[in-house]
Amino acid sequence: MSEYSNDEDVKWMLEAQKGDQIAFRKIVEKYQSSLLNFFYYMNASRSESEDLAQESLLKLYLYREKYTPTAKLSTFLFRIARNTAIDYIRKKKAVSMSFEGDLLESPDNKEYRTAEKDWQGSLEIALKKLPEKLRSVVVMSYFEGLKQQEIADILEVPLGTVKSRMSFAMKQLKDLMENNNAK
Repeated sequence: MSEYSNDEDVKWMLEAQKGDQIAFRKIVEKYQSSLLNFFYYMNASRSESEDLAQESLLKLYLYREKYTPTAKLSTFLFRIARNTAIDYIRKKKAVSMSFEGDLLESPDNKEYRTAEKDWQGSLEIALKKLPEKLRSVVVMSYFEGLKQQEIADILEVPLGTVKSRMSFAMKQLKDLMENNNAK
């Protein structure tokens, strides 16, 4: 018996392996918005995020037979999502399409934006300037609430690597935010 065998997600996934569509729908409902946020903060537009989230959930369904409850379902799912993002980035670079203008759009009515929204927009822009390896640990930790060990499992790197990437990412984010506010 695994330490995760009593986890609700694991139970749903084991039922989905047996063909239970309702159990899989529960997984989709639980993780869909987390995946959308993950892809958005990984530098995809809203529509790209929707496509990538849907693709990740489809892959989860197709790979459901390969899942074993040796880790949290979220670890398995976000590993699929990360690989989906990497594949997408490679394809995007191969056809040299750029959505950067869409990603950096700001609302038309700037006079009504609050200081908090300005700060959040600056943070999103700064986050998207980080290299993928640094951005992914920040997104998984702060936006998805994953623990550093879970992130290490998803990325298949040592825990120390996650910690150093997080430290370096925070320093770069701070510098980018300070430079943006100095303008």
